[in-house]
Amino acid sequence: VDYHRQALSIVREVGNRREESAILGNLGDAYRRLGQMERARECAQQALELAQQTGDRHAEGNQLGVLATIYEDQGDLARAVPLVMSALASFRAVNSPHTVMAEEQLAGLREKMGEAAFQAGLIFADAARGSPPRRPTGSVPRDARLVNRKRHSMPASPWRQNLASFQAPSSNCLGRQRPRN
Repeated sequence: VDYHRQALSIVREVGNRREESAILGNLGDAYRRLGQMERARECAQQALELAQQTGDRHAEGNQLGVLATIYEDQGDLARAVPLVMSALASFRAVNSPHTVMAEEQLAGLREKMGEAAFQAGLIFADAARGSPPRRPTGSVPRDARLVNRKRHSMPASPWRQNLASFQAPSSNCLGRQRPRN
């Protein structure tokens, strides 16, 4: 954690926002591993905001995945599903090899949640993006890679508006007030 904080100070000093996003994500993951979930979430949310501001879809996918893992670790699987779906869309948009990791995370959530709860999570993800609700199919393919490949075409702005509910408005993961830009 200390090394990440030092690195964060350096990249902020030189103004490298993309690297700041990556370091904040790593710091959030470190806090998650230490069980400090609130700080982990704050760091991941800040990292996500920076990734979105810089237009880095790959970093956006990474930070959405970190947030999903935090919620998954806390047992809030229903909140993790739409985050993983958005991460998957971000990775697919840039043909990232991390697409496979998001698909595996989605398959793991499906296994943990069971079919009915997973379907409900997908419906929640659709609603968060402003997509028309899907009809329950009774069965979703077991291979997460087969889950509706057209999902990557969603417009970014409705999701980002709904993502505000996941974001802490004024504090940062270091426990200091975050400057407003």
